[in-house]
Amino acid sequence: MAFRHRPPQTPNPKKAFTTRRESGFGPRFIIPILFGPLLNPINTTMIAVALAPISKDLGIGSDQAIWLVSSLYLASAIAQPTMGKLADRFGPKKIFLLGMVIVLVAGFLPDLVPTFGAALLSRVLIGIGTSSAYPAAMSAIRNQTDRLRIPTPPLVLGGCRSRPWFLLLRARRWPAP
Repeated sequence: MAFRHRPPQTPNPKKAFTTRRESGFGPRFIIPILFGPLLNPINTTMIAVALAPISKDLGIGSDQAIWLVSSLYLASAIAQPTMGKLADRFGPKKIFLLGMVIVLVAGFLPDLVPTFGAALLSRVLIGIGTSSAYPAAMSAIRNQTDRLRIPTPPLVLGGCRSRPWFLLLRARRWPAP
């Protein structure tokens, strides 16, 4: 008995919205995808609130302290397109995890070396690390939809935007500027 080759099926849009686990967008896939892009807006909000105490602890003026904000933005602007290219080339999971390891290391750096230079280096590394999250998330979502031959659920893309998270932080009375 020979098996006949089945022609490829056309994607069924209703199948994409059955259940998250059936659609390939379950919690094991979605939680890291939503967590990563959240880091950059939270980090920016945190530094804005903590800039005055940090500058006091390090004994620097506001003209130097502003570099803690600017360095993150500059590093992010350069790193995000680069991380997107790397995610396409080496895989989104590897680049996402590399970015999160960079953020983890950068988080400990100012505690280990409490100087302005270490804080500045830490901010640059955090900018590079968090820049891996959004491009890697978009690449992973694209790969998942291509693999499953289904359209991307709108809530998945909507959850990757920073606006819902910002509104949640504001609702929880986070001291944002």
